[in-house]
Amino acid sequence: GPDFKEFKKTKFSKNTSDAYSFCHIYYTQDNKLEAVEFFPGAEISVAGMTLPWDYDAIKIWILKIDPKAKITEEEVTSAANGISMYAPDAEIESILFAMSEYFA
Repeated sequence: GPDFKEFKKTKFSKNTSDAYSFCHIYYTQDNKLEAVEFFPGAEISVAGMTLPWDYDAIKIWILKIDPKAKITEEEVTSAANGISMYAPDAEIESILFAMSEYFA
C-alpha cells in the first residue's frame, strides 16, 4: 500500500526497509524480501490458521513445529522455520517471519 515510510534498520544497513503501521518489511542487500515483522493488531494467518496475539499460544505453536526452538527471557525463535516472537515480560511486541539465512 501507499502508506509506508522507508527507514534504515541500522546505521550499517546497505538499503532501506519499509515501515507500515502493522509491520516492517526487510530486504537483503540486493533488495529481495528477507523478513516481515508484524506488530500487535496485525492479522496473521499461517496454513489457514489465524495466529492469536497470545504469548503462551504462540510459544506452544513455535515449539510444536520446532521442539528445538531457542527460548530466552525475551524471545522464542525457530531459526529452522524462520519464525521469531519478541515478547519481553511475556507481552508480544512483534512476530517475525524470515528467510532461514536471516538468523545465521
